[in-house]
Amino acid sequence: DTNSVATVASLEAQDYVTVITNDAPLHWWRLGTADTGTAAANRGSAGVAYSGMYNGALGRYVTGAIVNSSDTAVEFYGGADQVVITVTGVVIPSNNYAMEAWVQCPSDGHALRGICGRYNPTVSLGGVALATAQDSSYALFHKNTTTDSLVSNVHPIGGSYDHVVGQYVRGSGMIYVNGQCVAG
Repeated sequence: DTNSVATVASLEAQDYVTVITNDAPLHWWRLGTADTGTAAANRGSAGVAYSGMYNGALGRYVTGAIVNSSDTAVEFYGGADQVVITVTGVVIPSNNYAMEAWVQCPSDGHALRGICGRYNPTVSLGGVALATAQDSSYALFHKNTTTDSLVSNVHPIGGSYDHVVGQYVRGSGMIYVNGQCVAG
């Protein structure tokens, strides 16, 4: 829901949970906040079956993006660092979905890095992802029965947080960065 897109400066800690839960997402992970051990709990309506496991040498409990919040974040260093969700029968959306994340890229480059997505290796071209493209700009990749992608002209600034939303509705993709439509 792009009506609830907010910038880091405008979103206070007490508003964040309300904004997200009012959107009623199927999947929602507050990485680093209340997770214990290696688990990343799904707080969305799809339930705990979609909780994941941290994989790799992650930085845990680092300062997050939300103003005046004690909530922490997870730092992914690249390579195999990820949250893995192993649910059988994963359905890759073919239309009408949105993915969003708070992103802070490193200052030493950020080309071809996944931000969030769903992928099923048993389906030909079975995946969707919000990522950074070859030129390091934000991109939305949609691959189901056809291959489609959308690349913005906005590049992350190393060390700064961006709120990034990739939305695919009725066959058209859109990318929002900090509340502004930058592609689509």
